Amino acid sequence: MFRLIIKNLWHRRLRNGWLLAELILVTIVSWIILDPVVVDTYDLNRPLGYDADRLCQIQISELEEGSIGYDPSRAETGSDDKQRILEKLRRHPQVESATLLDAAVYPNSNSEVNRTFTRSDSVDVYVAQIWFKPFSDFFKTFGFKSADGTGSPSTEQLDQMSFGPSDIIITRSTAAALFPESSSIIGSEIRSKDYGNGSETFRIVGISEDVRVQSYSRRSFAMFKIVSDDYTIGSPRLLVRIRPGIDTEQFAADFRPWMVRELRSGNMFCRTIDTYSRINDNAEYQIGGNVITLKKMLAAFFLINLALGVVGTFWLQTRTRSQEIGVMRSFGATPAHIRAMLICEGMLLTVFAWITGCIIYLQWVIHEGLSDGRIWQYSTPFDTGWVCSFWPHFIGVSFIVLALMLAVVLLGIWLPARKLSRTDPVTVLHEE
Repeated sequence: MFRLIIKNLWHRRLRNGWLLAELILVTIVSWIILDPVVVDTYDLNRPLGYDADRLCQIQISELEEGSIGYDPSRAETGSDDKQRILEKLRRHPQVESATLLDAAVYPNSNSEVNRTFTRSDSVDVYVAQIWFKPFSDFFKTFGFKSADGTGSPSTEQLDQMSFGPSDIIITRSTAAALFPESSSIIGSEIRSKDYGNGSETFRIVGISEDVRVQSYSRRSFAMFKIVSDDYTIGSPRLLVRIRPGIDTEQFAADFRPWMVRELRSGNMFCRTIDTYSRINDNAEYQIGGNVITLKKMLAAFFLINLALGVVGTFWLQTRTRSQEIGVMRSFGATPAHIRAMLICEGMLLTVFAWITGCIIYLQWVIHEGLSDGRIWQYSTPFDTGWVCSFWPHFIGVSFIVLALMLAVVLLGIWLPARKLSRTDPVTVLHEE
């Protein structure tokens, strides 16, 4: 059959030349449309490094002086009042664990603090900080995981460790970037670069699995550092992990009346609760998620139009071969044989056009580069994932384009070929 397919393609080379040119153009246009969408979608769906599905965040507020219910005698007891509220929260029957977020430097918070470390080869690595307080169930509540095979203390041990002011925990990707040739990292010291924050030496006491400090960023270079008890940024918040099997949205709705009534102490009270998934979604939308959604809608619109054009072209091309199909049927060719031949012709033509189109587009991206997303910051040569490496990125998107084109061509050939291959050959030849 293969020789017959090649012979048919050569015999119809004039018409197939136009089809080939159209498919090459479709390949290039599909690449231009799909590349940024694929990168954005891949980055947004990377693992967060913590379990956000069962997390809720509660904001703690404080009565202003002179307001109704304000107690002047409790003006200096804010820290104790927050701890009392936390203990009440932990006793709720649907709460698995909870922690206090006094400093607003944690995953998807409104603040971000970075340190710069320079490797031995003079390459800078930008590392985001996550602040926490020891003995607070911080790692357990967020769901951070200790990195297996690194000698790091377990998550439970990290929550019970005493930390010095220079002790830090780094993520697996950070460890790989800072110590590319070392397998023994625990206990090592690293010094930050002075860019206005002051140089500082840190000692690594643990390694965690990768964490995305912002859900809209691909960056997983992060470090955990303790913060003093009297250091507060923004409004304090409570992070809650609910027990398995409980719907997070329903929990938040049912929890509000109990929260307003019970989570009070002195001048401190709780006023809002939101799921962490919704907080992440809002952060992604504000930083550019609406643009990504619009980009996806426009991509879908153009791709549908391209697909309809290709389907229509192959539909008409297949319909014009009714006489040829009638002759083949009269010589004993089965409907399945005819459909397979027509489909293989289309697939072979599509693959050849795809290879040509990718080679043409490759000349462009070698000079201009592949899409790296619109909103990603602090991209470095050490970013992980197949979209961060040129050839895996190029090959991956190329095969996505190929899969789309093959599906469209198959649709344009199979539907008319199925009908024509079942038609009585005498009828077809008589009509012709």
